Amino acid sequence: MKENKNKIIIIVSISVVVVIVCAFFIFQELKNKLQIESTEEVAQEQEEVEPEVDTSDIKTTVSINQTADFNKDGLVILQSDGVNYVIDKEFKVLWTFDGFNDGQGFVDGYIRVQQDDKTVVYDKNGEEKFSYGEHDYERVELVSGGCLVITKKDDTYNSSSTKTGVYNIEKQEYVLQPSEEYVSKVQDKGDGMLCLDWSYKKYFNTKTEKIVEYQESFMDDFVDGYTIKGTTNSILVFDENGGMTEIKEPNGEVPGVYNYTNGMAFDVYNSTLFNLETKTAISLKSQFHDVDDDTLFENGYALVKFSNEGSTPYYTVIDKSGNMLFEPVKINHDNTVLDNGESMRVINSTLTDGYFIATVDGNETIFDYQNNKILEAQEGESFQGITNSCVKVRYDAPSRATEYYYKDMEGNRIQIKK
Repeated sequence: MKENKNKIIIIVSISVVVVIVCAFFIFQELKNKLQIESTEEVAQEQEEVEPEVDTSDIKTTVSINQTADFNKDGLVILQSDGVNYVIDKEFKVLWTFDGFNDGQGFVDGYIRVQQDDKTVVYDKNGEEKFSYGEHDYERVELVSGGCLVITKKDDTYNSSSTKTGVYNIEKQEYVLQPSEEYVSKVQDKGDGMLCLDWSYKKYFNTKTEKIVEYQESFMDDFVDGYTIKGTTNSILVFDENGGMTEIKEPNGEVPGVYNYTNGMAFDVYNSTLFNLETKTAISLKSQFHDVDDDTLFENGYALVKFSNEGSTPYYTVIDKSGNMLFEPVKINHDNTVLDNGESMRVINSTLTDGYFIATVDGNETIFDYQNNKILEAQEGESFQGITNSCVKVRYDAPSRATEYYYKDMEGNRIQIKK
């Protein structure tokens, strides 16, 4: 009996052990399953909160060696680590090129680049339009109006001749046929006007592809469709189609008119404003006694720096009729503190894209054409000029290399995207 009782106890003990072992394994399996489910849930939550990012579209930015001015086509060439980047007005890289540009940059949407043993002419999008080797021509010049002035020497066993013609890059053809008459005479006078002889009366208009001849000779360049020449008491206005008009100077003798843009010219010696489009003159002598000679119009307005009869300098902005947009503000060219606690102002630039730069109490500041303060340089910054409605910035800070970049008129640094 006692023996049977011991057997029962042993069997019960073994059964308990088996149950415990089974329970342990079941518990471990449930635990592992719960951990897996928990991990999957966390992963799913993380995936919902932080989805996987495709980095293939992330673009890097260009750190430039120097700022530069955009041209009239809205293009600028910037350098970074020996690479030339062609940037459009939206600060996007259109294309890059290796090689040497002669410093001429883009001329009416085309650029000439020396690459290895040939020279290539590209358009603004980087498409090759014309190329030539070192010995293909006597001379090739990229000129305004999207043209090349090409001089070529042709030799045969019994003849030799050298001719110069004007080649249209887009049309891929000569628009002024090569002739011995033009050799060493063609000069680019800007705005698509090429002088054809040393009398300075005969020109080729690349826009109309016609030769025009003038009654009088002139040597100044064309700007916005006009060039001018001073006489004793008037100016002669030459348009791009061969026309010539005389505009009388209301204040007497014309010592010289050096600057003309936007169809406007300013005789700074007589304070006379000439409208080249309407062929009229307006005397501003009662308003401006002595005008600086860098008065240039831009989009219908000009920043005028002048002095009163007591030689005190001021500035204002005028329109094409000579109307002042605001009462003249005193400036100080010699960088000294003005009397009566007035702010010191030194004008640093002409009007560009409706803005100009002045130093106010030692800090470079941008104003718009209505004299509203727009933007001030931050510590370490200096403003290098205005272009494409943005400011060119140089940044110098202790223990850091000099940086160059652009800022918009809200003060945001502009990133140039590759």
